[in-house]
Amino acid sequence: MKLVKEILRLASVINVNLFRKADSDTEIGGFPVPKNTAVSAELSLILSDEKRFPNPDVFDPSRFINDPSLSSIVVPFGLGRRVCLGESLARAELYLVIIFAPLLDQIFRSPAMFYFVILFEVLEGLHQQQKSTSLASCGSPNILN
Repeated sequence: MKLVKEILRLASVINVNLFRKADSDTEIGGFPVPKNTAVSAELSLILSDEKRFPNPDVFDPSRFINDPSLSSIVVPFGLGRRVCLGESLARAELYLVIIFAPLLDQIFRSPAMFYFVILFEVLEGLHQQQKSTSLASCGSPNILN
């Protein structure tokens, strides 16, 4: 689902991938990397690269329809042996949010919910008042009498 890919691209949870160790002297992006140096890819930089994602700060799921190769770049849960164990749970929760968001929006905008919120605030205020009254009643004993 392209919508989920775009959400995960924009809202990357973990921005730094696991560190790896360079097996040999190499060069990355024109910079020398000696053997045994810890290296990591910052996912947020990859997922906001303007060369691959024009207008990277704009939410646009259609970018994956226009360029299907972008799907292979957006791997917010990692790949291979080190893939996130919670990927399926996170995706399931995301699908549930997408499905139920319009329903929740209708519920929370309904007049009944408005009155429920007011009632809750009144009850909470009464509870706070009761707590402060209880605390005041168990103040220090009057030592003057």
